[in-house]
Amino acid sequence: MSVSHKSTKPNKILGFPLSAKQDVLINYLVPSIGGCALYIFLFATDIALTHRYFKDDESVWAWTTYGIMYLPAFGSCLIIMYSAELRPELKLCGKKNLIWYLCKLTLHLLFPVWALWR
Repeated sequence: MSVSHKSTKPNKILGFPLSAKQDVLINYLVPSIGGCALYIFLFATDIALTHRYFKDDESVWAWTTYGIMYLPAFGSCLIIMYSAELRPELKLCGKKNLIWYLCKLTLHLLFPVWALWR
């Protein structure tokens, strides 16, 4: 017995049929731009919060906020750096590995820009 699966993507919105262009705009472009705008807003508010903490001489809270912001990028950086199968060369040292390490470290330090680029 064969089961045919039809696409569950709606071809209508609020009862109105969508053209292919409208479908792309509504299902792909709007969520991408909305997610990007939300990411920028959240990161900007985190930066503003840490700035306010430093201004109010609450440096412990400011550094804690920075730590929470960068913790996922730091964890990802550690996982990638210690994965031997991702390195260009099998040996630990070498020019290609050094360039690769510096590139990955730069990408993880500038993770907000890299996340928006993706």
